[in-house]
Amino acid sequence: MDYSDEDLIEQARAATSMEERNALTEQLFERHYRRVALWCLRWCGSREQAEDLAQEIFLKVHRNLASFQRQSKFTTWLFMVCRNHCINSGMAARSSEAVELDQDLMSTLAAAGPDPEQSLAQAKRRELALELIHRNLDPTEREVFVLHHVEGWSLPMVSRALQLNNASGAKAYLVSAQRKLKTAVARWRARTGA
Repeated sequence: MDYSDEDLIEQARAATSMEERNALTEQLFERHYRRVALWCLRWCGSREQAEDLAQEIFLKVHRNLASFQRQSKFTTWLFMVCRNHCINSGMAARSSEAVELDQDLMSTLAAAGPDPEQSLAQAKRRELALELIHRNLDPTEREVFVLHHVEGWSLPMVSRALQLNNASGAKAYLVSAQRKLKTAVARWRARTGA
């Protein structure tokens, strides 16, 4: 049977043995490891660092699973743990040369396809697109942009998760991010003649 994240957490809390609890939380972590590693990569820009951060985050989540209150989805809580851990670790966006961000940015940021050659090309474009996002957006704009366009969260959901209490919530940050990225692409194209 395929349990929801929240059901797995409840089962892990009710487990009578450490082995059973660990097996249930391992299922949870297997579901979300890739997503957390990608979130970390967006913060630090290094795959090795991102993997280390993801391991630290899952250890923290394992230790603090009892504090999950079910007031939000598990993935929202997990994102907040990840975000706070990256901020507390002093992770900053990498800075290297700007890259093209064209009209198919959203498909570039989507998961790579089954063809290995295509997957490699998509992975490279994805990495380059993320670089452009890191170089041109402030941390809040970056989080709003990624959560909305990459993770598919609604703007109200992003506003709640990031505790954005301004009048227009996440929408203001998203508009600013899109404007900055459009300008960055125009500069890149003018510089490279693309």
